[in-house]
Amino acid sequence: MASKAGALAGYLPGAIALSALLSTLLYSYGLFHTLAEIFAIAVQFALFTVVWHSRRHLDDGALVVIGTSAAPIAAVGALHLLSYVEIGLITSTAQGFSAQLWIAARFLQAAALLAASWFEQTRPAAWKALAASTIATGVVVGAAATNRLPLSADPLTAAIDAAIVVALLVALYRFWSSKAAFAPAVGRRLLWAVGLAAAAETLFALGGDPGSASHVVGHVVRIAAAYALYRAVVVSVLEQPQATLFREISLRNAQLEETDRALRSAKERSDAMLAVSTMIARAEPLDAVIERALELGANAMGADGAALTAKRGGGWVVTHAYGFDRTVIGMRREGPSAHHLLLAHEKRSPVIVNEPALDPRVDREFVSRFGVTSLLVAPLVARNEVFGALTFIKRRGRAGFSEQDRGFSARLATSLGLAISNDRMQSAQSRVADALRSAILTMPDALPGVQLGHVYRSADRIAKIGGDFYDAFSLADGRHAVLMGDVSGKGIDAAVSSFVTRTAFHALALREPSPARVMAAANDVLARLLPDEAFATAIFGVIDVQGGTFTAASAGHPDPVICTLDGCVEHDAVRNLPLGMFPETEYEQFSLPLTDGEVLVMFSDGVLDARRGQEPFGEWRVREVLDSARLVDPQAIAEMLLDAVTAHADGTHVDDIAIVALRLEEAPR
Repeated sequence: MASKAGALAGYLPGAIALSALLSTLLYSYGLFHTLAEIFAIAVQFALFTVVWHSRRHLDDGALVVIGTSAAPIAAVGALHLLSYVEIGLITSTAQGFSAQLWIAARFLQAAALLAASWFEQTRPAAWKALAASTIATGVVVGAAATNRLPLSADPLTAAIDAAIVVALLVALYRFWSSKAAFAPAVGRRLLWAVGLAAAAETLFALGGDPGSASHVVGHVVRIAAAYALYRAVVVSVLEQPQATLFREISLRNAQLEETDRALRSAKERSDAMLAVSTMIARAEPLDAVIERALELGANAMGADGAALTAKRGGGWVVTHAYGFDRTVIGMRREGPSAHHLLLAHEKRSPVIVNEPALDPRVDREFVSRFGVTSLLVAPLVARNEVFGALTFIKRRGRAGFSEQDRGFSARLATSLGLAISNDRMQSAQSRVADALRSAILTMPDALPGVQLGHVYRSADRIAKIGGDFYDAFSLADGRHAVLMGDVSGKGIDAAVSSFVTRTAFHALALREPSPARVMAAANDVLARLLPDEAFATAIFGVIDVQGGTFTAASAGHPDPVICTLDGCVEHDAVRNLPLGMFPETEYEQFSLPLTDGEVLVMFSDGVLDARRGQEPFGEWRVREVLDSARLVDPQAIAEMLLDAVTAHADGTHVDDIAIVALRLEEAPR
């Protein structure tokens, strides 16, 4: 109530002054006209004075234009009043000089208000605005004084009146469209001032001679317009400087708040991408990665729900969801109900539909069932294949998806697409690796008269297989063959070469009579079968249980260790050249006595090369571990050696590790 009373009190002086002015009509129209013009001139000079002295701090461009143009316009009004026939202080030979100045003042006022409407967001230099309005005024007055501006001549007067009204209506529309750029009080009063000015000019255009009812009412409305302009500029600047002089501070604060919101949103999206990328890099379970990505993505974009839909056959199936009822999992979409998914599939880029209820590309049942008001679909693309889509939805009360959302969803879909594609490849690779592992790492726990132990660890954490291999099998003559080898390289490719090498040895051992002959024949085969620049190291030996000997040939492989009751000793075997490098190479073999209770241990170079920093595990640590473990069974010996190597390398292996241990069984007494 107090604020309303204050507002009424502000308009009370104007109402009293207007009532006093209207009372002068009882005396004469000339007195009314004179006082009305004096009031308008006084308001214009007041506007100029306030704006000019506030120009260094006034940030509102429209007020700067209105205020600086007020002085020249007031000068024209003063000339019109002084040359008015009933006053006659200024005379001129120009025909209708006073009437021309009257029309010119109104025209210049309308032009100033229209120009001001273009500066609601920018601030011109005050002296430039004053110079422009002064020059325009000077040209008009000079033309009128030299009888070169017959503005009062019909029908030109009607055209000028119409142009003034149109200019004011355009200014009124522009001020209305940009009212948010002004302080509330200033914007409201400017609209009143321009609207009343347009009404007054309409009355002047429709009216007849001076003194007519239309002219009188027009002057009254013009006075009201001038007072509204006075309230907009003078009172707002003087009484509420914080709303006008410092409006830019408020605007800048709003811009800073908007920038802050944008930065927070960008950080939230960046954090979401980092979290998803970290989970992918850590090879966390794919389902957990997808569920977390949907949650983080939806929250970062202000979405109410998110789903991953996989492309299967001719349709699409929901596999993961966030913000939906769990019954959506397994939902299948095809035909018209999948149009929005197909659109993203065809464009291979995110699609935004912010009015899905009106868009024929979106299924009505889908929109209705989930209350969708905005929709974003990002295709999952990897290796030039679209195999699914991410769908984000918003419900009522949410703003639509933006271009920033489009870019974020594209990055999220790219990361998930690659993760899913890699998971599929790894699954396929894992199936191949399982088959190869079964083929190259299957080994009996014992052969007649021989106990066997074996362990394997791959440096490839994904395929879990590499180039190391081993085998043991019985020959036709009752002896037993044992094989340990290592093909250069890692992963699936090395495992395939290992399978080829192991198969070749197995076949050749059944045909060739000695380990040296088997090794030479295998070398010739592998020289043709192994990939370019690939090679293999190996030890192939034959155990004669009855004779108690181990006869073997080595192709560049680490020397075996034999453990007796007195300790473990590394046997300095003849290593020969690795396999697959030079065909028709001859190989030498060696023999070791192997009595009951003695243990023979063979291993790949991954054991010796396992490092802690720059320090390898080395031969002496192998002998130290075997010395402490030589009395246990072969499987326990192999496991203890592997544990020691793993501990030394802190669980990090840069090469595959294979270990085989064997012991002759003691003959029954």
